[in-house]
Parts: sequence; structure tokens; C-alpha cells
Amino acid sequence: MVNERLAEMLVYTAGQDWLTGEMNRRNIVRVAEASKLKALKFRQSQSILLMNLDPFKQFKDTLGHLFGDTLIQTLGGEHIYFTESIGVCDSNQGRKDFKGMFSSVDQVVYMAKKAG
Repeated sequence: MVNERLAEMLVYTAGQDWLTGEMNRRNIVRVAEASKLKALKFRQSQSILLMNLDPFKQFKDTLGHLFGDTLIQTLGGEHIYFTESIGVCDSNQGRKDFKGMFSSVDQVVYMAKKAG
């Protein structure tokens, strides 16, 4: 009983960001790959939307990670004004696997950021 609960906690913790409690990249990839298989099975397309929230990296790089982490935790439920770069990729654009789609959408995000 205790070992089962510990195992469940470890699996959950391994897939979550410790700061925000949101899914980490490893868990997102796992869920996306499972979703991709389901989409292929039912002959459906799949899309990825990626948003890069720019100021948080700047806060962390300028004022330190501890300050940035505290800011994110403190303002988590507040309205925050920021600039974002957004990219979208659809599986019908030639990329069928999640990693390829993620790579494509990541490139689009940085092109958007560079364009202003």
C-alpha cells in the first residue's frame, strides 16, 4: 500500500514542473505521442500551439532565477501583461510525428519573435 502510493507520487512528480505544478516537457511529449497515435488511428489531424512568454526569461536572466521563480509563483493567478510569440503547426503541413511538429512550431515562434 505505501509502496504503491510512493510509486504513484514519483510518477506524478516526474511529470510535473516543481514550480508551477504544470506538466513538464517530458510529460507533454508522452501525452502528445499518445494523442498522435489516437489521431492517426481515427485519421484526424493534430495541431500544436506554442506560446513563449518573453518577460519571464528576461526577469530570470537579469534578476536571478530565485527572483523569477518567486515572481511566477506570486503572480500566478494575477493578470500579467507580457509580450508573447505564438506559433502553430498542423500535422497536415507534412510533419506527422510530435517531435517534428514541435520542432516546426518552435521555429515559427522564434521567427515571430525576431519579426517583432
